[in-house]
Amino acid sequence: MTTVLITEAGGTVALNIIKCLREDKSIKIVAVNAQEYAVGLYKADKKYIVPRATDADYFDTLLNICEIEDVDVVFPSFHRLIPIYAKNKDLFEENSIKIIVNDIETFEIASDKFLMYKKLRGFVPMPKTYRYGDLKTQKNMYPLFMKPMRASGSENAQKIKSEEELEHYVALSKDSFENFVFQEYLDGTEYTVDMLCDFKGNVLSIVPRVRLEIRAGVSYKGVTIRNRDIERIGKAIAKHFSFNGPICFQARESTSTNEIKLFEINPRVCGTMVFTKEAGVNMPLLAVKLAMGEEIEEKELEYKEGVVMLRYWEEMYLDTSLRNALK
Repeated sequence: MTTVLITEAGGTVALNIIKCLREDKSIKIVAVNAQEYAVGLYKADKKYIVPRATDADYFDTLLNICEIEDVDVVFPSFHRLIPIYAKNKDLFEENSIKIIVNDIETFEIASDKFLMYKKLRGFVPMPKTYRYGDLKTQKNMYPLFMKPMRASGSENAQKIKSEEELEHYVALSKDSFENFVFQEYLDGTEYTVDMLCDFKGNVLSIVPRVRLEIRAGVSYKGVTIRNRDIERIGKAIAKHFSFNGPICFQARESTSTNEIKLFEINPRVCGTMVFTKEAGVNMPLLAVKLAMGEEIEEKELEYKEGVVMLRYWEEMYLDTSLRNALK
């Protein structure tokens, strides 16, 4: 039996990892979270309430749980906390525990849209990307897409159609506009692509999908496709980064050139990776198998084109009446 500990059990990513790992009945799932009412805690085999990841005793608590439960693999899930785990990767490896996380340098560069642009420019098709100070020397650049350098989804993102709009949004962002990038606006089909690498950075599988419906940057409807241009982008990215396990990236087509351009990399499991499982490639589960040194069969890396995802809300109910009666 393999025991996997999943952190931040209340988030969408954690729930998707749990769904994926449940395909293997031999895996025991331990979930942890700082708050009691986190759905993933009640989907796991064992659950623990822990300090916040930023607390001084967090990692000691986590390592203690790993010892109690004989944990083999730790799977961080919340994107804002991934750097904390990357910086403390050695704590787990020193205790013979595998942790599915990219190195901190890889994470920091891939997650920063401007640093990513500088690293991949000339190797991968990408929209022209600027910092605010660069815009004064540019001509005929509108429309632009303004977005935070490090945020995910559509958080604080705006389409900018003129210089007047640019100055309006810069004024709203006050002193934080230096934390934004300004990208060439892409108006064509948008894609999210899940990619699995082994722990030497070799690409094992690339599964693209068209984003059919997006709400607040999150995909609610999509369909898997095959596209050689996207596969080439994925392989090119992997040549310039050293990825471990599952990642995802986003690309969009320019209708003026019919070229698909990379605009974002998320070097981690993403919130809709469970979609790729249903298409045939269970990337979180395969990452655990890789971490445990198990062989991956070729059929586990094959996916079906034309699988459609329709996402919806689902509820969980807990009966706390007995516990309250005993107080």
